[in-house]
Amino acid sequence: METVAENTSDGITAPLFWAAIGGAPLAMVYRAINTCDSMVGYKNDKYGQFGWASAKLDDIVNWIPSRLTGFLMLLSSKSGHHGFGARWKILFNDAKKHPSPNSGWCEAGVAAILGIQLGGRNMYKGIVSDRARMGVPLVRLEAKHIPKTITIMHRSSFLFLLMLWLGGLFLTLPSHGSNPHYLYEALEIDMPESVLDFSANINPLGPPLGIKEQWSGFFEGILQYPDPHAIELTKSIAEKEALPEQSVLMGNGGAEIIMLVANGLANQRVLIVQPAFAEYAEACLAAGCKVDFHQLDAPEWQLDLERLIPRLPEYDAIFLCSPNNPTGVSFKRDAVRELIIECQKADCLVVLDEAFYDFTEDAFSYASLINVYPHLLILRSMTKIFAIPGLRLGYLLASPDIIKRVRNYKPHWSVNHVALEVGKICLAEEAYMRKTRDYIAWQKQKLFRFYEEQGLEVSDSTVNFYLVKDESLSLFPFLLKKESYRAIPIIFRGWMEGGFGLQ
Repeated sequence: METVAENTSDGITAPLFWAAIGGAPLAMVYRAINTCDSMVGYKNDKYGQFGWASAKLDDIVNWIPSRLTGFLMLLSSKSGHHGFGARWKILFNDAKKHPSPNSGWCEAGVAAILGIQLGGRNMYKGIVSDRARMGVPLVRLEAKHIPKTITIMHRSSFLFLLMLWLGGLFLTLPSHGSNPHYLYEALEIDMPESVLDFSANINPLGPPLGIKEQWSGFFEGILQYPDPHAIELTKSIAEKEALPEQSVLMGNGGAEIIMLVANGLANQRVLIVQPAFAEYAEACLAAGCKVDFHQLDAPEWQLDLERLIPRLPEYDAIFLCSPNNPTGVSFKRDAVRELIIECQKADCLVVLDEAFYDFTEDAFSYASLINVYPHLLILRSMTKIFAIPGLRLGYLLASPDIIKRVRNYKPHWSVNHVALEVGKICLAEEAYMRKTRDYIAWQKQKLFRFYEEQGLEVSDSTVNFYLVKDESLSLFPFLLKKESYRAIPIIFRGWMEGGFGLQ
């Protein structure tokens, strides 16, 4: 039984672990180390020194797989003898008693599940060995426990394979919505000829009619370089937000603005409130920032200031988005204001993404606080609300000093002439925006009523997207394959109390 338990890691899960990381070459390297340890790594007078290196290497390469396997043994098997908490206590306490730093994890796991005790006095090559005992003996150790141990091996190995498969799936999935062909390629599913892509959260009404009506008039403008400072559009946005023109910086979509801000924070410490748009972390890491995360709790997904505020002095900037992406939840306004105030005390910049604020019923924004709190930066996107992702248009609102610093990283002419002209049209589309908000509110009522009838848990979204809890993991592939849907959801890379969130 001890041999089966130990070799669940040595012979099955550890090779799979290293194969998942480095393919066949790394798996073969692991097997060479493990085989050498089996041949000469054990302790005896003749090979005591000769086997030292192989034994130590084996301890290193098995350190992670053995612990994962012990955990998965408990997760994959029920015990009629010990309660859930008692099994974990046995695993953590008794695994350390084994003379090997790794073997005890699987042996203690088996002992905890079966309610038996392993270890104690054994014979090895005719020599008595008295080892520490693992497990609390609630039942007598018998031959019938051998096939039960083999069953534990099968279950934990299957769960290990499933874990590796899911991990590989999420690593290959695109980190951003849109461009659905990349998603189908990653999942090795044939892409239908017609696809309705809901992954990018674009206004379902399409672009304002005024863009189409004036489209031919943009042609002459492509003969000239665009205004590198976007003076006309910047002035219009400044007037709308009641801010000085020096507090507005136009960019090639929200993605460029995020990258510019990240470059301005190069090599500094950044905290990202999760779940969040993946590009915050990607941009900050590319700029050499030290990135940490603060995880919101389901199902409310609201700011927990008691946990968050004490962390602020450790960081130079904090990223958050409200309405949140991917939950659609708008943070409580008093909590956001308090966070902004506390960040000022901690000398920590607040980077607040309002890419979806204009989808909310009252289009509430924190832009007016910039005049009071110069450490506040607000990211905006015109791509989503006006359904113009192919043009790329976004902007940053911040104090003139911050805008001046961030502008240094911006290339000339990053926003093209057509985008600038379309931006001016969009700012005047007040009726279009009211129609959008009314339509989203109506559709949301219908959808949420349906989800409630189906018994599904949905995030309390205030915008045009939300998370649906899918514990079975069946909804995601169903939506991809179902011809009548032809829809592309986005999977949220995180656990929602045991299930995955689909956006």
